[in-house]
Amino acid sequence: MKILGLSAFYHDSAAALVVDGEIIAAAQEERFTRIKHDSAFPTHAVQFCFDYGKCEIENIDYVVFYDKPLLKFDRLIETYVSYAPRGYKSFIKAIPVWMKEKMRLRHQIKEVLGKIKNPIVFTEHHQSHAASAFFPSPYDETAVITVDGVGEWATASIGKGSGSELSLLQTEKFYRKEFLIIYGYNPPQGMPGGTRGSFVCLVSIVKKQTSHQRKRLSKRKFIGSSIYK
Repeated sequence: MKILGLSAFYHDSAAALVVDGEIIAAAQEERFTRIKHDSAFPTHAVQFCFDYGKCEIENIDYVVFYDKPLLKFDRLIETYVSYAPRGYKSFIKAIPVWMKEKMRLRHQIKEVLGKIKNPIVFTEHHQSHAASAFFPSPYDETAVITVDGVGEWATASIGKGSGSELSLLQTEKFYRKEFLIIYGYNPPQGMPGGTRGSFVCLVSIVKKQTSHQRKRLSKRKFIGSSIYK
């Protein structure tokens, strides 16, 4: 079975080719365009995967996108409505992008890749994170924990991986105040906006710090999602 995995239209667009459970090729679009955190459809990365794996789109059994855009759009609309009129500027900036790109993903995938006879599948954001950790790991059975900024609705998930199966057992929803505070926080200079999720991972740590330690943490510089003193 040949699977083409896609990530696009948020940050760090990428593609991966998996054949019979083995990762044959994977690449980020920025490696080819030289645009840092390139969010465009990963056309070059897809072509690299095909060339390296000696494969064509006609040979692909499934095209899998890492996210469920309709479910995420539901979360965005509900959040904007709940906090209206606050967030109006963000709303009028975000919605046209959704209408033009993210709500038409299935069409765009077909438009770029050509005629696709087999299914296009959309997985949940946290399923994708969990799968990327569990399936390449050396473990046959293990717990899987995902802590991220926000997917469709989930900000943190607990799951179980066993053999070729992976299931999410419990999720923490977006409305937890810690996550809302983090997402409303502007990243320090030098840290890309898309890496607010890194702060979510630090919530439990920061809670235990003294005020002096928090001040030191806030002064650290950021490169991508890596922290250095």
